[in-house]
Amino acid sequence: MSSTDSPSRFMIVDDSNPTITYTGEWEVSDASFGDRNVAGPIHLGSQHTTKGDSRFSFKFRGSNVAVYGTSNKGAGPQPSVQCTVNGVSIETYVETRVDFDANRFPICGEFNATAFQSRTLDVVVSDAPATLFVDYILYQPVPGIRETSHTSMYVANHDWSIEYPEGPWQKIDTGMIGTIPGSRAIISFNGTRVSWHGRMFQNFSSSVSKGTYSIDGQRAVEFDILGFDANPDIPATFDMYEQQFFQTSEVPSGQHTLEVIYGGPASSAPLVLDFLIVDDGPTGPPAKSSSNLGAIVGGVVGGLAFIGIVFAILFFYFRRRKAAATKQQSPQIEKMEPDLTSNSQPGAPMPYLDPHAHQQSPVYTGTTLNSTTPMPLYAHPQSQPNPNYQGPTLGQPPAPYNNAQPNQQAAMFQGQPYPDMQNRPQSSVYPEYSGQARPLSSNYPNLPQPQSPPAFMYAQPPQPEHRPISMHVTPIQQPNLQRHPNLPEPSS
Repeated sequence: MSSTDSPSRFMIVDDSNPTITYTGEWEVSDASFGDRNVAGPIHLGSQHTTKGDSRFSFKFRGSNVAVYGTSNKGAGPQPSVQCTVNGVSIETYVETRVDFDANRFPICGEFNATAFQSRTLDVVVSDAPATLFVDYILYQPVPGIRETSHTSMYVANHDWSIEYPEGPWQKIDTGMIGTIPGSRAIISFNGTRVSWHGRMFQNFSSSVSKGTYSIDGQRAVEFDILGFDANPDIPATFDMYEQQFFQTSEVPSGQHTLEVIYGGPASSAPLVLDFLIVDDGPTGPPAKSSSNLGAIVGGVVGGLAFIGIVFAILFFYFRRRKAAATKQQSPQIEKMEPDLTSNSQPGAPMPYLDPHAHQQSPVYTGTTLNSTTPMPLYAHPQSQPNPNYQGPTLGQPPAPYNNAQPNQQAAMFQGQPYPDMQNRPQSSVYPEYSGQARPLSSNYPNLPQPQSPPAFMYAQPPQPEHRPISMHVTPIQQPNLQRHPNLPEPSS
């Protein structure tokens, strides 16, 4: 399950938490109900108890909520308990008590809520011939928030923060089980301490096995994995649920990585994970868009700078086009010398930024400072060089202009022909023709100027005009054609 699809985690609020308001006759008990209770240990080692008319309330922002305690087989008839959320009754379970001592037993709860909102849980206890034990409240808060007043977080075995890279691990009804030595789990957590809870099966070996855990690559700590412990007070069909396999030492609050490895041997008790309890952690996956203030400011400044560059390019582009249109109406012709030092291949269209300077694209970052090849402003397929090209290359002097052949591919300046059309080879490059040269014969100096590429492809420099040509035309005298005397008269 991805972090974006993962539901928010549940928070565990211990009975001793000051956010719970108790009214009436309440006491604190440290009874554990056995070193290895069938349903696991008491949370944080104590519970609130009452035998009279009492109540407690708890305010939270979230959805689902439930109350857990101990079902005591020797306490007699269970008290009457009524639970409401925002005044609406929710289901209670005290009447379904079991015939043995079971910790972490549900007293009441709501598990179908979908709306996250401010809510108030009220629990009213009356007619209490027996003791009611309250261990903790479990609720689902608004995703992604950090509850600083609530010190524990319930993390399910399928949570986004848990990986099982080596195994094989097997999925069971309550969690994941590793039986092969070397099975490894990696947990990313944000908090101070982690407790690992799992199930102990009576149909697996009860021999003690070994495991290790390490935090942030530090020295591994070994722990024992105890097998199922038969208890005559528990039905033979019951496994031992929610047992604590180990609890890490405390670390500074923050982001950490926990690595757990099953050491075996393979014929001994397996390593099972039902859930984790993380002390002082956030309730959901880190938001992808979250960042610190410095990153936000940097992003905003960078975005504004980029927008400014784009507007500057557009400004100069349209300014060039306007200037080009003005110059085309003027009889003055501006010469533009070719760049014979460029190592770009002939026929490759170049971007145009300035008619007098050969600059690299300001948005391209893939070339070094000493590169002389102008790069396109956008992805553009480069045409192949003309195999008949005999023009100048780097390290060679340019050929004399008066020796140029009509089909010779001339050196180009930013994809434009030479403005001096009489003394320089006549050729042009059409980007739409994939870079193939189209020769212009020198015998026809009045041949129309080739069409420019579309405006959205390149910003065009001023187009040179051909020089006017003066010529004297001598009329040819028509011969006086006389009819041969022997020829017949032409018919009408």
